[in-house]
Amino acid sequence: MNENVAFLCNFKFLKLLCLTIFAFTLLTANGIAGIPNLYNFKFNVSNATNYSSVQGYQFNVTFNNATNSTPLGPVWIEHNFTGILTNYTVTTANGNESFYNYSTLAAGFYYIKWYANDTSLILNNTDYVHYYQVNKSSPVLSLTLNGTAGNRSYLNNTAVNLGNTATPGYINSSLSFYYNTSASTAWNAIASPQNWNIASLPAGVYWVLMNFTGDQNYTNATSIRMLTLNDSRITFGNFTSNVSSLLNYSPSQGYQFNVTAFNSSQYNTVWIRANFSGAFVNYTATMYGVTQFNYTAGTLAAGSYTYTWCANNSLLAYFNSSNQTFQVNKSYIPMTLYINGTNVDRTLYNYSVANLTANFSSSYSFNITLWTNLTGSWTLLDNEPSPITNYTDLTPYRTRNYSVIANWTGNQNYTMSNATHNITLIDGTLPNIANLNQNVSNTTNYSAVQGYQFNATITDNAGLYWVKIEHNFSETLTNYTVSTVNGNEYFYNYSTLAAGFYQYRWYANDTNSNLNSTAIQYYQLNQDYLSITLYINGTNDDSTAYNYSVANFTANFSSSYSYAITLYTNLTGTMALWDTQNSPLTNYTDLTPYQAVNYSVIANWTGNANYTISSASHYLTLAYYTAPPTPPTGGTGGWNAPSGPSEGGQQSVIFMTIEAGVASIAKYTDKLLDVREINITVSNPANTVKITVSKVDEQPATITHEITGTVYKYFNITTQNLDESNVAKARLKFRVNKTWYSENNLSPATTKLNRYESSGWRTLSATQTTSDTDYYYFEAQTPGFSIFAVTATKTVQPAPTTCTNTCQPGQSQRAYPDCSCYTPAQPSGEGITPTAPNYNWLIFIMVVVIVTLVLVSMVKKRVKRTHKHHK
Repeated sequence: MNENVAFLCNFKFLKLLCLTIFAFTLLTANGIAGIPNLYNFKFNVSNATNYSSVQGYQFNVTFNNATNSTPLGPVWIEHNFTGILTNYTVTTANGNESFYNYSTLAAGFYYIKWYANDTSLILNNTDYVHYYQVNKSSPVLSLTLNGTAGNRSYLNNTAVNLGNTATPGYINSSLSFYYNTSASTAWNAIASPQNWNIASLPAGVYWVLMNFTGDQNYTNATSIRMLTLNDSRITFGNFTSNVSSLLNYSPSQGYQFNVTAFNSSQYNTVWIRANFSGAFVNYTATMYGVTQFNYTAGTLAAGSYTYTWCANNSLLAYFNSSNQTFQVNKSYIPMTLYINGTNVDRTLYNYSVANLTANFSSSYSFNITLWTNLTGSWTLLDNEPSPITNYTDLTPYRTRNYSVIANWTGNQNYTMSNATHNITLIDGTLPNIANLNQNVSNTTNYSAVQGYQFNATITDNAGLYWVKIEHNFSETLTNYTVSTVNGNEYFYNYSTLAAGFYQYRWYANDTNSNLNSTAIQYYQLNQDYLSITLYINGTNDDSTAYNYSVANFTANFSSSYSYAITLYTNLTGTMALWDTQNSPLTNYTDLTPYQAVNYSVIANWTGNANYTISSASHYLTLAYYTAPPTPPTGGTGGWNAPSGPSEGGQQSVIFMTIEAGVASIAKYTDKLLDVREINITVSNPANTVKITVSKVDEQPATITHEITGTVYKYFNITTQNLDESNVAKARLKFRVNKTWYSENNLSPATTKLNRYESSGWRTLSATQTTSDTDYYYFEAQTPGFSIFAVTATKTVQPAPTTCTNTCQPGQSQRAYPDCSCYTPAQPSGEGITPTAPNYNWLIFIMVVVIVTLVLVSMVKKRVKRTHKHHK
């Protein structure tokens, strides 16, 4: 056979096969044999035992290699004792005995599987899963009442300490306690389980339950005791008072409240809690007899009261009665009203006097109010302490019936009281009033120096008692005394009246109190007129001036009145208020900004209560001057020469006309301003437009919004005669000093123009156009004008995106941006990962077997052919 093999090896195509057989022979000589063997599985505590908090667990296995020619490598166990299925290293003892120890297991159902690997990395594991179970234990409970594990009996004025002698640790958090009057009804929870206050429970038999609801390791369990409570309470009854409830108030009445305290032999203190003084207060009671107690209060004000009897027993347990109520009603004090000394209704002449007297039936001095309807409605006539006396002149009142009421509103202890009588005023022949006239006719004009007299002829058969005139010259309709001349001729004088519409009427009363009056008379004073004179450059007429000159407007009244005059012109294109001053008014107006056209000027006074509106108006015609001060440089039909100082930090440019859709340029030369040019286009024509640029040293205090970036400078742009809504397009050209960028580490490329609006700072993009030795120049478009700020931000270097350092052989590199080098950790015993089974040797053997069969077949055929050839 060996000769045949040698023969085959001489063929080139079989050389590789020979090498393969040789390698297989070497591998076989080095130990490729069977896989590790795992058996004899056991554990120190049998499956399905009950949980124990001190129990440890050991799991054992016996192993060997199939041929005992290759040493055994790692052995480990896979389990889910901690909830997660993980590999754990085991301990080997006695050569081929391994075990794994684990501390206390919670009750539950677990999964176990063994693994082994030999030094040739041939892996084996148990072909099935071992299951292990720990059952819940049953805790032993023993309920104690005040330390005794049995039924108890107590007075119901103390507390019971609840405990557990079998397993004391459960008392802290795992036990609940309940009680009830019998074991067959619903249980009531005990809020404080270790110190149960039973003072609120009535006497009787109670069941007390200790309950453990169980947890992961223990099942639920209960323990029940019986508790008998005996009555220890103090109760109250026989509530009485020396004065019955609903009694009327008396300032000298005292009040005594009585009670019987049952089981009084146990009392320590008895008191009454009441709101006799407004707030609830405790009052000490007095004992009389054996079980009776009382408390005496001084005078009680009228009102409703609540009181409760209270007591402490010898153990200081607190008891109280139900709430008791006591009512003291208000009393009534009668009142008497006298008219001229008689306590009855009276009939009197309307020119007489009524003596009204009112007082209480006793010596009370509370205030009395006296009311009458002599004026037609109820009015307060007097208010004094009792008794009250009032003398009332009845002369002004007409003949009819009147009522008089003396009234007291009452107080806390007495209800209100009053007394009423009627007064009847009798009448006679009325006085005659005729020949009404005045010294100044109705509807005349107002005069500041005019006096007014009103006249009437008045007669009476019995003689006049008084004559009065009623008027509203001073706004309020009031009666005024008049003067008499020539017996029956009467007059009333009044100083200057304001222009307006008035009413008056005459009254007369005779000696029998017969009152008469005229119908209402009306009197009117019209407003007067004050003329105004308007001068333009000293001329009371229309005027002509050049449009670079000054106009002197002067306006005054024709007299010495100092009322304010307002001056209106349409110099700006619409009629507008130009000035307002007291007469005489003087206004000097620079005509330089205005076009050479006709304008209106009006001096106006709006009038007042005594004078109507007055005004004076003239035309002012402006003529062009043949040599304007500055040639046109911007704005179609206008010029834009800058005005103001060259280094003042503020400069203005004036456009006479800006046509719609045509760009106009305003140039600025002030050395303190960094705005150099404004290019503006309007939607509608605008005249006499003034654009002013002002330097602002710091952010105004009125701006509370923060701005992004470092601020170079602030500046303000304002306009006159140009609404922002008319701005179609505006572009600013400004400069920034180069030194500012380098000193602040800023980038010119980040330069922004910021405009302040009502909602905060709005950033406008700025484009650099050019530069010189000292400045960068920018331009930016803006939707309008307001406060501006030029800003820039710091230069930021671009961050790297790749790692530049190199790690040593065997090291790994962390990802950007850390880029640090580290040596990967080698696997440890705990948490070991099983080596995958090596099936290459099996494939190799199968290939060798197949090749061997093929070779044997070829050798047999070769031998046959050789034998045949030799024959």
